[in-house]
Amino acid sequence: ACPTGAVVMPGVMLLQAEGYGRKRGPVPLMMGALVVESGFAIWAATFLLSAITSDQSMSFLGAMAPVQIIGGSIIGIVAGFLVHASVWLVRNEAQRLPSGGYSFEHLGTIRKTAI
Repeated sequence: ACPTGAVVMPGVMLLQAEGYGRKRGPVPLMMGALVVESGFAIWAATFLLSAITSDQSMSFLGAMAPVQIIGGSIIGIVAGFLVHASVWLVRNEAQRLPSGGYSFEHLGTIRKTAI
């Protein structure tokens, strides 16, 4: 199981005691910690399943661990950047309404030209 906020909170409280996260509160610190711990939990579950079910040696699986963690991190960073760029593009293409929201009328023309 992936960790919850209750698991991460003691560490976040220690970081706040050291002066981190005082401006915005503990939520940004918790989000970063949960992402790292969730990624590790998923990798550990996959590693254990591979160790039980595959024909590969434990030394090979252990040697692949850094490759999987670093490769997964790079893929995650690239995917996050692409999602961020897509959202930024849509927000800049949308027309800002007086209410502060966005009008997405331009999406209809995008669909028509894409088809």
